[in-house]
Amino acid sequence: MPEAPSNKRIIGKNEDLSAVLKKFENDPVVLEELKKIEGTPELKRLYESIILNEDFAELRLKSNKQLEELERIYFGKFSVLGFRERMRKKSKLVLFQTMIDGLKIVRSDSGKFDKFKAPSKTGSVASYGPADVIAKSEDFVYASFSEIGHHMSQGANSVEIEKSGLTSSAQIIMNDVANVQARCQRGEPFIEKYLTNLFDFENGLKILAIYLAIIFDNPDEAKAMLSQSGGHPFHAQRWDEEGKPPYRSTREVGSREEFLHKQEEDLRKRDLFILRMKEILRTTGIEPPLSIEVRILGEALKKSN
Repeated sequence: MPEAPSNKRIIGKNEDLSAVLKKFENDPVVLEELKKIEGTPELKRLYESIILNEDFAELRLKSNKQLEELERIYFGKFSVLGFRERMRKKSKLVLFQTMIDGLKIVRSDSGKFDKFKAPSKTGSVASYGPADVIAKSEDFVYASFSEIGHHMSQGANSVEIEKSGLTSSAQIIMNDVANVQARCQRGEPFIEKYLTNLFDFENGLKILAIYLAIIFDNPDEAKAMLSQSGGHPFHAQRWDEEGKPPYRSTREVGSREEFLHKQEEDLRKRDLFILRMKEILRTTGIEPPLSIEVRILGEALKKSN
């Protein structure tokens, strides 16, 4: 089978990548972001290492530190008296890890291809913008997760990506670059938030599992909320303001009274989940995975049946 170029969105007309990069070379967004990076030594170091040089070892080191921070938040301080509670939390975390392990890596593509190549390998791109220049999006094949992932990877044209080999070639980003950019305050370098929420694949899966275990009481709640909001810009960009993601549990009801009670309970839980998300954001800088993506360096294989 032929090989297809990878684009974050399979829409529009393919354009020559070199021409597109030239077009955005002096774009005000690009120039301003590079200026902010240059003025922040630690950000500059991480940006050059992880984004420009695609140093997966540096990304793993950063991600592992963040995983350890989330583990401290989730488990709390060790105490002999709290041993039973710690074991309960371990059992709960296993449920979320099992859930994450069971998710498929998918992307939406109407073409019948066995291999997907990044635009930097094909020389053409169909969807690209100034923020992509900073994130070097052209070097990656973009996908997401089944059930809880970006809506742009779901649907009738969804293709499953082979998981084997992704440990050394893939990254997980909690939100796509457009939504990351929209989440930043005026004057804040968006690549800083992007890097905070970018993880190597192996640590990223662990971070995703423990993050969800902190926010939700069980995997069904996580699936319900993320599947209903995944990738929608209004929710991804305004989740802590007027864009609260919807939450409707899958519990069945038999009467109007039960329905109204369930509706009230769903709203109460939705607000509790968002309160927990806000606290994690405040303490760690990690955003909820409301438009989560898998970035695969170079090329990705379609999973064979």
